[in-house]
Amino acid sequence: MRKLLPILLAILLFSVNAPAFAMSVEESEAEGLRDMRIQPMEPTDAPKWVEYVPTKYHNPRTNFKKGTAIAELASGIVLTDLLLTAPIGIPMICHSTTKLKNIGWADKKNKYFEGLEEAKNINNSNERQDHYDKLLKKCKMTEKKHKQQLKRLEKENKKANDV
Repeated sequence: MRKLLPILLAILLFSVNAPAFAMSVEESEAEGLRDMRIQPMEPTDAPKWVEYVPTKYHNPRTNFKKGTAIAELASGIVLTDLLLTAPIGIPMICHSTTKLKNIGWADKKNKYFEGLEEAKNINNSNERQDHYDKLLKKCKMTEKKHKQQLKRLEKENKKANDV
């Protein structure tokens, strides 16, 4: 194991995405501004994206690749095994899981708005509502998530009005 540790550390050192760890404030703000996509208009009878998704994932970042996030997660898990490298591994695990969540929400958002575009072609309101229900199932948006998010939105509105 002692012989393997320097090799693993060397591989991790050269394979990790350095800009992900060394990003200045200006770069991160520019990245966030570039990633803010204009959301298409939602029909009035359609379920609202904002009512099902946690606030921090309304505009998920899409500049991540799933493979690098999984590799970072695996290397973080390996690094947490040893007491010396655990302070490096734990933030890597947190960072990679955040990346994976962003990737998942971005995929769901793309599916959702593509489904809304398809629903515009449906003239019958009953068929359109069935299409919306299938779309919610496809994006794994349950009624439980809907209720939780509505409660969160009410709390945020209440805080904003109180201040």
